[in-house]
Amino acid sequence: MSLINGTVQNDAFVGTYDADTIFGSDGNDSINGLGGNDLLDGGNDQDKLQGGDGNDTLLGRDGNDRLYASKGQDNLTGGEGDDVFVIGTNTSTSTLASADLITDFATGNDLIELTKGLTFEDLNVSQGTEASASDTIITDKATSQVLAVLQGVNSSTIDNSDFISVPGKAVSYGFTKIADTSGPFKSFTNYPRPAINNTGTVAFAAELDARGNGIFIGNGKATTTIADTNGPFSFVYSDFSFNNQGTVAFAANVDAGGIGIFVGNGEATSTIADSSGSFSSVFSPSINDEGTVAFQALLDTSGESVFTGNGGALTPIVGTSDNFVRFSSSDINAEGTVVYRTLQPSNGTDSLSTYSNGVITTVVDNSGPFSSFGDLYLDNPSLNDAGTVAFGASLDGGGSGIFTKNDGVITTIADTTGPFARFNFNPSINNSGDVAFLASLDADIRGEGIFTGSDPIADKVIATGDSLFGSTVTNLEFFGEGLNDVGQIAFYASLANGTTAIFVANQVM
Repeated sequence: MSLINGTVQNDAFVGTYDADTIFGSDGNDSINGLGGNDLLDGGNDQDKLQGGDGNDTLLGRDGNDRLYASKGQDNLTGGEGDDVFVIGTNTSTSTLASADLITDFATGNDLIELTKGLTFEDLNVSQGTEASASDTIITDKATSQVLAVLQGVNSSTIDNSDFISVPGKAVSYGFTKIADTSGPFKSFTNYPRPAINNTGTVAFAAELDARGNGIFIGNGKATTTIADTNGPFSFVYSDFSFNNQGTVAFAANVDAGGIGIFVGNGEATSTIADSSGSFSSVFSPSINDEGTVAFQALLDTSGESVFTGNGGALTPIVGTSDNFVRFSSSDINAEGTVVYRTLQPSNGTDSLSTYSNGVITTVVDNSGPFSSFGDLYLDNPSLNDAGTVAFGASLDGGGSGIFTKNDGVITTIADTTGPFARFNFNPSINNSGDVAFLASLDADIRGEGIFTGSDPIADKVIATGDSLFGSTVTNLEFFGEGLNDVGQIAFYASLANGTTAIFVANQVM
Protein backbone atom coordinates (compact mmCIF):
# COMPACT_ATOMS: atom_id res chain seq x y z
CA MET A 1 0.00 0.00 0.00
CA SER A 2 1.35 3.41 -1.00
CA LEU A 3 0.55 6.98 0.00
CA ILE A 4 1.83 9.41 -2.62
CA ASN A 5 1.57 13.18 -2.45
CA GLY A 6 2.12 15.24 -5.56
CA THR A 7 3.74 18.63 -6.00
CA VAL A 8 2.73 21.92 -7.61
CA GLN A 9 4.35 20.60 -10.82
CA ASN A 10 2.79 18.39 -13.51
CA ASP A 11 3.23 14.99 -11.85
CA ALA A 12 2.92 11.48 -13.35
CA PHE A 13 2.27 8.66 -10.89
CA VAL A 14 1.74 4.90 -11.29
CA GLY A 15 0.53 3.03 -8.21
CA THR A 16 1.11 -0.54 -7.08
CA TYR A 17 -0.99 -3.71 -7.05
CA ASP A 18 -2.11 -2.85 -3.52
CA ALA A 19 -4.64 -0.23 -2.36
CA ASP A 20 -2.95 3.10 -3.03
CA THR A 21 -3.87 6.64 -2.08
CA ILE A 22 -2.45 9.21 -4.50
CA PHE A 23 -2.96 12.97 -4.23
CA GLY A 24 -2.00 15.00 -7.28
CA SER A 25 -2.16 18.41 -5.57
CA ASP A 26 -1.59 21.29 -8.01
CA GLY A 27 -0.50 20.93 -11.61
CA ASN A 28 -1.81 18.94 -14.58
CA ASP A 29 -1.29 15.44 -13.19
CA SER A 30 -1.50 11.97 -14.76
CA ILE A 31 -2.29 9.23 -12.21
CA ASN A 32 -2.74 5.48 -12.83
CA GLY A 33 -3.66 3.41 -9.78
CA LEU A 34 -2.70 0.13 -11.55
CA GLY A 35 -4.13 -2.51 -9.16
CA GLY A 36 -5.94 -2.67 -5.84
CA ASN A 37 -8.79 -0.53 -4.53
CA ASP A 38 -7.27 2.91 -5.00
CA LEU A 39 -8.17 6.47 -4.07
CA LEU A 40 -6.94 8.91 -6.71
CA ASP A 41 -7.37 12.63 -6.04
CA GLY A 42 -6.32 14.94 -8.84
CA GLY A 43 -6.47 18.15 -6.84
CA ASN A 44 -6.37 21.43 -8.75
CA ASP A 45 -5.88 21.98 -12.50
CA GLN A 46 -6.47 19.58 -15.41
CA ASP A 47 -5.82 16.00 -14.34
CA LYS A 48 -6.05 12.54 -15.95
CA LEU A 49 -7.06 9.74 -13.59
CA GLN A 50 -7.24 6.00 -14.32
CA GLY A 51 -7.86 3.52 -11.53
CA GLY A 52 -6.68 0.32 -13.20
CA ASP A 53 -7.83 -3.00 -11.72
CA GLY A 54 -9.86 -2.96 -8.52
CA ASN A 55 -12.75 -0.92 -7.12
CA ASP A 56 -11.37 2.57 -7.33
CA THR A 57 -12.49 6.06 -6.29
CA LEU A 58 -11.48 8.85 -8.68
CA LEU A 59 -11.84 12.50 -7.63
CA GLY A 60 -11.10 15.11 -10.26
CA ARG A 61 -11.60 18.12 -7.96
CA ASP A 62 -11.06 21.56 -9.52
CA GLY A 63 -10.24 21.94 -13.20
CA ASN A 64 -11.31 20.25 -16.41
CA ASP A 65 -10.38 16.63 -15.71
CA ARG A 66 -10.44 13.32 -17.61
CA LEU A 67 -11.51 10.29 -15.56
CA TYR A 68 -11.13 6.83 -17.08
CA ALA A 69 -13.39 3.96 -16.04
CA SER A 70 -11.33 0.77 -15.61
CA LYS A 71 -11.77 -2.84 -14.51
CA GLY A 72 -13.70 -3.19 -11.27
CA GLN A 73 -16.50 -1.07 -9.81
CA ASP A 74 -15.22 2.50 -9.93
CA ASN A 75 -16.74 5.68 -8.50
CA LEU A 76 -15.92 8.68 -10.68
CA THR A 77 -16.48 12.23 -9.41
CA GLY A 78 -15.37 15.03 -11.67
CA GLY A 79 -15.78 17.90 -9.23
CA GLU A 80 -15.69 21.51 -10.41
CA GLY A 81 -15.01 22.23 -14.07
CA ASP A 82 -16.00 20.68 -17.38
CA ASP A 83 -14.97 17.04 -17.03
CA VAL A 84 -14.74 14.11 -19.45
CA PHE A 85 -15.65 10.60 -18.27
CA VAL A 86 -14.17 7.87 -20.49
CA ILE A 87 -16.07 4.56 -20.81
CA GLY A 88 -15.97 1.62 -23.22
CA THR A 89 -16.80 -2.04 -23.75
CA ASN A 90 -13.54 -3.10 -22.10
CA THR A 91 -14.88 -2.00 -18.70
CA SER A 92 -18.51 -3.07 -19.08
CA THR A 93 -20.25 -5.46 -16.70
CA SER A 94 -23.33 -7.65 -16.62
CA THR A 95 -24.89 -6.21 -13.43
CA LEU A 96 -25.76 -2.78 -12.07
CA ALA A 97 -24.17 -3.69 -8.74
CA SER A 98 -20.73 -4.00 -10.35
CA ALA A 99 -21.05 -1.12 -12.83
CA ASP A 100 -18.95 2.05 -12.82
CA LEU A 101 -20.74 4.97 -11.15
CA ILE A 102 -20.41 8.57 -12.32
CA THR A 103 -21.57 10.53 -9.32
CA ASP A 104 -21.83 14.14 -10.56
CA PHE A 105 -22.44 14.20 -14.31
CA ALA A 106 -23.63 17.68 -15.29
CA THR A 107 -25.48 17.87 -18.60
CA GLY A 108 -24.24 20.77 -20.70
CA ASN A 109 -20.88 20.89 -18.94
CA ASP A 110 -19.47 17.40 -18.65
CA LEU A 111 -19.04 14.89 -21.47
CA ILE A 112 -18.83 11.10 -21.78
CA GLU A 113 -16.18 9.85 -24.19
CA LEU A 114 -16.86 6.51 -25.86
CA THR A 115 -13.90 4.28 -26.69
CA LYS A 116 -13.48 0.97 -28.51
CA GLY A 117 -15.37 2.33 -31.55
CA LEU A 118 -18.62 2.93 -29.68
CA THR A 119 -20.98 5.67 -30.86
CA PHE A 120 -24.16 7.09 -29.32
CA GLU A 121 -26.19 4.90 -31.71
CA ASP A 122 -24.66 1.82 -30.06
CA LEU A 123 -26.13 2.73 -26.65
CA ASN A 124 -29.32 2.24 -24.72
CA VAL A 125 -29.88 5.15 -22.34
CA SER A 126 -32.70 4.43 -19.88
CA GLN A 127 -34.05 5.32 -16.46
CA GLY A 128 -33.20 2.89 -13.71
CA THR A 129 -35.72 1.08 -11.55
CA GLU A 130 -36.10 0.24 -7.87
CA ALA A 131 -32.90 1.21 -6.03
CA SER A 132 -31.61 2.88 -9.21
CA ALA A 133 -34.86 4.69 -10.02
CA SER A 134 -33.23 8.13 -9.84
CA ASP A 135 -30.26 7.11 -12.02
CA THR A 136 -29.57 6.86 -15.75
CA ILE A 137 -28.33 3.48 -16.98
CA ILE A 138 -26.09 3.34 -20.07
CA THR A 139 -25.83 -0.08 -21.73
CA ASP A 140 -24.36 -1.53 -24.91
CA LYS A 141 -27.18 -2.45 -27.33
CA ALA A 142 -25.20 -5.33 -28.82
CA THR A 143 -24.38 -7.10 -25.56
CA SER A 144 -26.74 -5.56 -22.94
CA GLN A 145 -23.63 -5.00 -20.82
CA VAL A 146 -23.76 -2.02 -18.46
CA LEU A 147 -21.24 0.66 -19.42
CA ALA A 148 -21.94 3.19 -16.65
CA VAL A 149 -24.53 4.52 -14.22
CA LEU A 150 -25.14 8.28 -13.95
CA GLN A 151 -26.14 8.88 -10.35
CA GLY A 152 -29.09 11.22 -9.79
CA VAL A 153 -29.51 12.00 -13.50
CA ASN A 154 -32.84 11.79 -15.32
CA SER A 155 -32.42 9.92 -18.61
CA SER A 156 -34.74 12.39 -20.40
CA THR A 157 -32.00 15.02 -20.09
CA ILE A 158 -29.38 12.87 -21.83
CA ASP A 159 -28.89 12.95 -25.61
CA ASN A 160 -26.09 12.58 -28.15
CA SER A 161 -24.71 16.04 -27.30
CA ASP A 162 -23.49 14.57 -24.00
CA PHE A 163 -21.22 12.06 -25.78
CA ILE A 164 -18.12 12.23 -27.91
CA SER A 165 -16.59 9.44 -29.96
CA VAL A 166 -13.24 9.74 -31.70
CA PRO A 167 -12.74 6.50 -33.67
CA GLY A 168 -10.40 8.10 -36.18
CA LYS A 169 -8.06 9.72 -33.69
CA ALA A 170 -4.73 7.95 -33.43
CA VAL A 171 -3.02 7.43 -30.10
CA SER A 172 0.38 9.10 -30.03
CA TYR A 173 3.42 7.17 -28.84
CA GLY A 174 6.84 8.10 -27.60
CA PHE A 175 9.62 5.51 -27.63
CA THR A 176 12.25 4.42 -25.14
CA LYS A 177 15.28 2.34 -26.14
CA ILE A 178 15.90 -0.46 -23.63
CA ALA A 179 18.99 -2.06 -25.20
CA ASP A 180 20.74 -2.24 -28.57
CA THR A 181 23.70 -3.87 -30.29
CA SER A 182 26.01 -0.90 -29.78
CA GLY A 183 26.85 -2.13 -26.27
CA PRO A 184 27.60 -5.58 -24.78
CA PHE A 185 24.90 -7.35 -26.81
CA LYS A 186 25.81 -8.99 -30.10
CA SER A 187 22.23 -9.75 -31.14
CA PHE A 188 18.81 -10.37 -29.67
CA THR A 189 18.59 -13.99 -30.91
CA ASN A 190 16.06 -15.33 -33.39
CA TYR A 191 13.17 -14.87 -30.97
CA PRO A 192 13.96 -12.03 -28.54
CA ARG A 193 10.42 -12.17 -27.08
CA PRO A 194 10.59 -8.86 -25.15
CA ALA A 195 8.16 -8.95 -22.21
CA ILE A 196 7.10 -5.89 -20.22
CA ASN A 197 5.69 -5.75 -16.71
CA ASN A 198 3.59 -3.03 -15.14
CA THR A 199 6.58 -1.08 -13.85
CA GLY A 200 7.72 -0.57 -17.45
CA THR A 201 10.69 -2.92 -17.02
CA VAL A 202 11.42 -5.18 -20.00
CA ALA A 203 12.86 -8.69 -20.06
CA PHE A 204 14.66 -9.83 -23.21
CA ALA A 205 16.97 -12.53 -24.54
CA ALA A 206 20.34 -11.61 -26.06
CA GLU A 207 23.62 -13.00 -27.31
CA LEU A 208 26.72 -11.37 -25.85
CA ASP A 209 29.73 -9.86 -27.60
CA ALA A 210 31.89 -11.77 -25.14
CA ARG A 211 30.25 -15.05 -26.26
CA GLY A 212 27.35 -16.87 -24.71
CA ASN A 213 23.81 -15.68 -24.16
CA GLY A 214 21.34 -14.85 -21.43
CA ILE A 215 18.14 -13.26 -20.18
CA PHE A 216 18.27 -9.64 -19.05
CA ILE A 217 15.91 -6.96 -17.74
CA GLY A 218 16.13 -3.22 -18.25
CA ASN A 219 14.21 0.05 -18.18
CA GLY A 220 16.29 2.18 -20.52
CA LYS A 221 18.55 3.38 -17.69
CA ALA A 222 20.00 0.23 -16.16
CA THR A 223 20.28 -3.42 -17.22
CA THR A 224 20.32 -6.42 -14.88
CA THR A 225 21.42 -9.96 -15.73
CA ILE A 226 18.87 -12.60 -14.78
CA ALA A 227 20.83 -15.59 -16.10
CA ASP A 228 23.65 -16.10 -18.59
CA THR A 229 26.23 -18.65 -19.65
CA ASN A 230 28.90 -17.22 -17.35
CA GLY A 231 27.37 -19.16 -14.47
CA PRO A 232 25.93 -22.67 -14.11
CA PHE A 233 24.11 -22.60 -17.45
CA SER A 234 25.57 -23.70 -20.79
CA PHE A 235 22.67 -22.23 -22.80
CA VAL A 236 19.69 -20.05 -21.87
CA TYR A 237 16.60 -20.42 -24.05
CA SER A 238 14.62 -17.44 -25.31
CA ASP A 239 11.21 -18.78 -24.26
CA PHE A 240 10.77 -17.04 -20.92
CA SER A 241 8.10 -15.21 -18.91
CA PHE A 242 8.23 -12.07 -16.74
CA ASN A 243 5.92 -11.06 -13.87
CA ASN A 244 5.11 -7.79 -12.11
CA GLN A 245 7.36 -8.66 -9.15
CA GLY A 246 10.38 -8.61 -11.45
CA THR A 247 10.86 -12.39 -11.56
CA VAL A 248 11.69 -14.18 -14.80
CA ALA A 249 10.88 -17.85 -15.44
CA PHE A 250 13.17 -19.38 -18.06
CA ALA A 251 14.48 -22.65 -19.48
CA ALA A 252 18.21 -23.39 -19.58
CA ASN A 253 20.70 -26.16 -20.20
CA VAL A 254 22.89 -26.83 -17.17
CA ASP A 255 26.69 -27.15 -17.32
CA ALA A 256 26.49 -30.41 -15.41
CA GLY A 257 24.02 -31.81 -17.96
CA GLY A 258 20.27 -31.76 -18.44
CA ILE A 259 17.75 -28.96 -18.75
CA GLY A 260 15.56 -27.16 -16.23
CA ILE A 261 12.94 -24.51 -15.61
CA PHE A 262 14.28 -21.81 -13.29
CA VAL A 263 13.13 -18.51 -11.80
CA GLY A 264 15.37 -15.54 -11.07
CA ASN A 265 15.22 -11.85 -10.22
CA GLY A 266 18.83 -10.81 -10.69
CA GLU A 267 19.79 -11.74 -7.14
CA ALA A 268 18.78 -15.37 -6.63
CA THR A 269 17.87 -18.27 -8.90
CA SER A 270 15.85 -21.34 -7.94
CA THR A 271 14.68 -24.48 -9.70
CA ILE A 272 11.06 -25.24 -10.58
CA ALA A 273 11.66 -28.51 -12.45
CA ASP A 274 14.46 -30.27 -14.32
CA SER A 275 15.31 -33.40 -16.28
CA SER A 276 16.98 -35.22 -13.39
CA GLY A 277 13.74 -37.01 -12.52
CA SER A 278 10.85 -38.20 -14.68
CA PHE A 279 11.21 -35.56 -17.39
CA SER A 280 13.43 -35.87 -20.44
CA SER A 281 12.95 -32.18 -21.24
CA VAL A 282 11.14 -29.11 -19.88
CA PHE A 283 10.38 -25.89 -21.73
CA SER A 284 8.02 -22.94 -22.40
CA PRO A 285 7.49 -21.52 -18.90
CA SER A 286 4.88 -18.90 -17.94
CA ILE A 287 4.88 -17.20 -14.52
CA ASN A 288 2.10 -15.30 -12.73
CA ASP A 289 2.36 -12.66 -10.01
CA GLU A 290 2.06 -15.30 -7.28
CA GLY A 291 5.24 -16.94 -8.57
CA THR A 292 3.47 -20.04 -9.91
CA VAL A 293 5.00 -21.33 -13.14
CA ALA A 294 3.21 -23.30 -15.86
CA PHE A 295 5.46 -25.27 -18.23
CA GLN A 296 5.58 -28.18 -20.65
CA ALA A 297 7.47 -31.40 -20.09
CA LEU A 298 8.43 -34.38 -22.20
CA LEU A 299 8.15 -37.53 -20.10
CA ASP A 300 10.82 -40.22 -19.78
CA THR A 301 8.16 -42.87 -20.39
CA SER A 302 6.49 -41.29 -23.44
CA GLY A 303 4.26 -38.39 -24.31
CA GLU A 304 4.18 -34.93 -22.75
CA SER A 305 2.31 -32.94 -20.14
CA VAL A 306 1.68 -29.44 -18.83
CA PHE A 307 2.49 -28.82 -15.16
CA THR A 308 2.42 -25.96 -12.66
CA GLY A 309 4.75 -25.44 -9.72
CA ASN A 310 6.41 -22.84 -7.51
CA GLY A 311 9.42 -24.69 -6.17
CA GLY A 312 7.63 -27.49 -4.34
CA ALA A 313 5.44 -30.34 -5.58
CA LEU A 314 4.30 -30.10 -9.19
CA THR A 315 0.65 -30.15 -10.28
CA PRO A 316 -0.18 -31.93 -13.55
CA ILE A 317 -2.61 -29.93 -15.71
CA VAL A 318 -3.03 -32.13 -18.75
CA GLY A 319 -1.00 -34.93 -20.27
CA THR A 320 -0.88 -37.83 -22.67
CA SER A 321 1.20 -40.91 -23.30
CA ASP A 322 0.51 -40.58 -27.04
CA ASN A 323 3.69 -39.35 -28.72
CA PHE A 324 1.64 -37.86 -31.54
CA VAL A 325 -0.35 -35.52 -29.29
CA ARG A 326 1.32 -32.15 -28.79
CA PHE A 327 0.73 -29.18 -26.50
CA SER A 328 1.71 -25.59 -27.11
CA SER A 329 3.21 -22.99 -24.81
CA SER A 330 0.86 -22.14 -21.98
CA ASP A 331 -0.05 -18.88 -20.23
CA ILE A 332 -1.06 -18.57 -16.58
CA ASN A 333 -2.99 -15.69 -14.98
CA ALA A 334 -3.19 -14.35 -11.41
CA GLU A 335 -6.05 -16.75 -10.60
CA GLY A 336 -3.92 -19.75 -11.55
CA THR A 337 -5.92 -20.43 -14.71
CA VAL A 338 -3.78 -21.92 -17.48
CA VAL A 339 -4.51 -21.68 -21.20
CA TYR A 340 -2.81 -24.08 -23.61
CA ARG A 341 -3.21 -25.54 -27.08
CA THR A 342 -3.62 -29.21 -27.98
CA LEU A 343 -2.93 -30.65 -31.45
CA GLN A 344 -3.94 -34.24 -32.25
CA PRO A 345 -2.97 -35.07 -35.86
CA SER A 346 -4.52 -38.55 -35.64
CA ASN A 347 -8.06 -37.12 -35.58
CA GLY A 348 -7.35 -33.62 -36.90
CA THR A 349 -8.31 -31.88 -33.64
CA ASP A 350 -6.79 -28.47 -32.91
CA SER A 351 -8.03 -26.66 -29.80
CA LEU A 352 -7.36 -24.05 -27.13
CA SER A 353 -8.36 -24.99 -23.59
CA THR A 354 -8.17 -23.62 -20.06
CA TYR A 355 -7.49 -25.41 -16.80
CA SER A 356 -8.89 -23.88 -13.59
CA ASN A 357 -9.34 -25.58 -10.22
CA GLY A 358 -9.25 -29.04 -11.74
CA VAL A 359 -11.68 -28.25 -14.57
CA ILE A 360 -10.63 -28.28 -18.23
CA THR A 361 -12.75 -26.15 -20.58
CA THR A 362 -12.45 -25.93 -24.35
CA VAL A 363 -12.19 -22.29 -25.38
CA VAL A 364 -12.25 -22.77 -29.17
CA ASP A 365 -11.44 -25.56 -31.58
CA ASN A 366 -11.39 -26.26 -35.30
CA SER A 367 -14.90 -27.69 -35.38
CA GLY A 368 -16.34 -24.18 -35.72
CA PRO A 369 -15.30 -21.20 -37.86
CA PHE A 370 -11.58 -21.70 -37.20
CA SER A 371 -9.38 -24.11 -39.16
CA SER A 372 -6.07 -23.67 -37.32
CA PHE A 373 -4.36 -21.67 -34.59
CA GLY A 374 -1.01 -21.38 -36.33
CA ASP A 375 2.36 -22.95 -35.66
CA LEU A 376 2.23 -25.12 -32.55
CA TYR A 377 5.49 -23.88 -31.08
CA LEU A 378 5.64 -20.29 -32.32
CA ASP A 379 2.01 -19.10 -32.09
CA ASN A 380 0.49 -18.91 -28.63
CA PRO A 381 -2.69 -17.64 -26.93
CA SER A 382 -2.60 -14.92 -24.27
CA LEU A 383 -4.72 -14.86 -21.08
CA ASN A 384 -5.63 -11.98 -18.76
CA ASP A 385 -6.78 -12.05 -15.15
CA ALA A 386 -10.46 -11.79 -16.15
CA GLY A 387 -10.11 -15.08 -18.03
CA THR A 388 -10.28 -13.53 -21.50
CA VAL A 389 -8.21 -15.45 -24.06
CA ALA A 390 -6.68 -13.63 -27.04
CA PHE A 391 -5.59 -15.77 -29.97
CA GLY A 392 -4.84 -15.79 -33.67
CA ALA A 393 -6.60 -18.16 -36.02
CA SER A 394 -7.07 -19.12 -39.65
CA LEU A 395 -10.68 -19.25 -40.81
CA ASP A 396 -12.51 -22.07 -42.57
CA GLY A 397 -13.59 -19.72 -45.35
CA GLY A 398 -10.07 -18.39 -45.88
CA GLY A 399 -8.26 -15.52 -44.27
CA SER A 400 -7.33 -15.09 -40.64
CA GLY A 401 -7.66 -12.77 -37.69
CA ILE A 402 -7.02 -11.91 -34.07
CA PHE A 403 -9.86 -12.79 -31.69
CA THR A 404 -10.78 -12.89 -28.02
CA LYS A 405 -13.18 -15.11 -26.11
CA ASN A 406 -14.72 -14.58 -22.68
CA ASP A 407 -17.98 -15.83 -21.14
CA GLY A 408 -18.75 -17.75 -24.32
CA VAL A 409 -18.52 -14.68 -26.57
CA ILE A 410 -15.99 -14.53 -29.43
CA THR A 411 -14.96 -10.99 -30.41
CA THR A 412 -13.09 -10.14 -33.59
CA ILE A 413 -10.28 -7.67 -32.91
CA ALA A 414 -9.14 -7.52 -36.54
CA ASP A 415 -9.27 -9.85 -39.54
CA THR A 416 -8.39 -10.06 -43.22
CA THR A 417 -11.82 -8.89 -44.40
CA GLY A 418 -10.52 -5.40 -43.63
CA PRO A 419 -7.19 -3.72 -44.49
CA PHE A 420 -5.01 -6.47 -43.01
CA ALA A 421 -3.30 -9.10 -45.18
CA ARG A 422 -1.94 -11.44 -42.51
CA PHE A 423 -1.30 -11.71 -38.78
CA ASN A 424 1.31 -13.01 -36.42
CA PHE A 425 -0.66 -15.33 -34.09
CA ASN A 426 1.05 -14.06 -30.91
CA PRO A 427 -1.33 -11.38 -29.59
CA SER A 428 -0.99 -9.87 -26.12
CA ILE A 429 -3.98 -8.97 -23.93
CA ASN A 430 -3.81 -6.87 -20.77
CA ASN A 431 -6.14 -6.64 -17.79
CA SER A 432 -8.13 -3.81 -19.37
CA GLY A 433 -8.97 -6.12 -22.26
CA ASP A 434 -6.76 -4.21 -24.71
CA VAL A 435 -5.09 -6.36 -27.36
CA ALA A 436 -1.91 -5.68 -29.34
CA PHE A 437 -0.67 -7.75 -32.28
CA LEU A 438 1.76 -7.84 -35.22
CA ALA A 439 0.27 -7.75 -38.73
CA SER A 440 0.81 -6.82 -42.37
CA LEU A 441 -1.49 -4.60 -44.41
CA ASP A 442 -2.96 -5.13 -47.87
CA ALA A 443 -1.37 -1.82 -48.86
CA ASP A 444 2.11 -3.05 -47.85
CA ILE A 445 2.19 -6.84 -47.85
CA ARG A 446 5.99 -6.91 -47.38
CA GLY A 447 5.89 -4.63 -44.38
CA GLU A 448 4.49 -5.15 -40.91
CA GLY A 449 3.30 -3.17 -37.96
CA ILE A 450 2.14 -3.41 -34.38
CA PHE A 451 -1.53 -2.50 -33.90
CA THR A 452 -4.09 -2.37 -31.09
CA GLY A 453 -7.26 -2.68 -33.18
CA SER A 454 -8.78 -2.88 -36.64
CA ASP A 455 -8.07 0.72 -37.74
CA PRO A 456 -4.64 0.75 -39.44
CA ILE A 457 -4.26 4.47 -38.75
CA ALA A 458 -5.89 5.11 -35.37
CA ASP A 459 -4.64 1.81 -33.90
CA LYS A 460 -1.10 1.81 -35.25
CA VAL A 461 1.75 1.78 -32.75
CA ILE A 462 4.69 1.52 -35.15
CA ALA A 463 5.36 -0.03 -38.57
CA THR A 464 8.22 -0.74 -40.94
CA GLY A 465 9.17 2.42 -42.77
CA ASP A 466 8.58 4.59 -39.70
CA SER A 467 11.34 6.75 -38.26
CA LEU A 468 12.83 5.58 -34.97
CA PHE A 469 15.89 6.93 -33.13
CA GLY A 470 17.37 8.62 -36.20
CA SER A 471 16.90 5.70 -38.58
CA THR A 472 14.10 3.74 -40.29
CA VAL A 473 12.40 0.56 -39.05
CA THR A 474 13.03 -2.41 -41.37
CA ASN A 475 11.73 -5.30 -39.24
CA LEU A 476 9.58 -5.80 -36.13
CA GLU A 477 8.89 -8.60 -33.66
CA PHE A 478 6.17 -8.66 -31.00
CA PHE A 479 5.09 -11.42 -28.60
CA GLY A 480 2.46 -12.42 -26.06
CA GLU A 481 3.81 -10.55 -23.01
CA GLY A 482 4.54 -7.37 -24.94
CA LEU A 483 1.59 -5.27 -23.62
CA ASN A 484 1.24 -4.20 -19.99
CA ASP A 485 -1.70 -2.81 -18.01
CA VAL A 486 -0.48 0.78 -18.41
CA GLY A 487 -0.66 0.42 -22.22
CA GLN A 488 3.11 0.28 -22.77
CA ILE A 489 4.27 -2.00 -25.58
CA ALA A 490 7.66 -3.75 -25.74
CA PHE A 491 8.99 -4.82 -29.13
CA TYR A 492 12.11 -5.71 -31.10
CA ALA A 493 13.11 -3.68 -34.16
CA SER A 494 15.89 -3.73 -36.71
CA LEU A 495 16.82 -0.40 -38.24
CA ALA A 496 18.20 0.64 -41.61
CA ASN A 497 21.46 1.79 -39.98
CA GLY A 498 22.24 -1.82 -39.03
CA THR A 499 21.25 -1.52 -35.38
CA THR A 500 18.86 -3.96 -33.73
CA ALA A 501 17.27 -3.04 -30.42
CA ILE A 502 14.56 -3.58 -27.83
CA PHE A 503 12.15 -0.64 -27.47
CA VAL A 504 9.11 0.40 -25.47
CA ALA A 505 6.22 2.40 -26.94
CA ASN A 506 4.65 4.73 -24.37
CA GLN A 507 1.24 6.27 -24.91
CA VAL A 508 1.38 10.07 -24.90
CA MET A 509 -1.75 11.21 -23.07
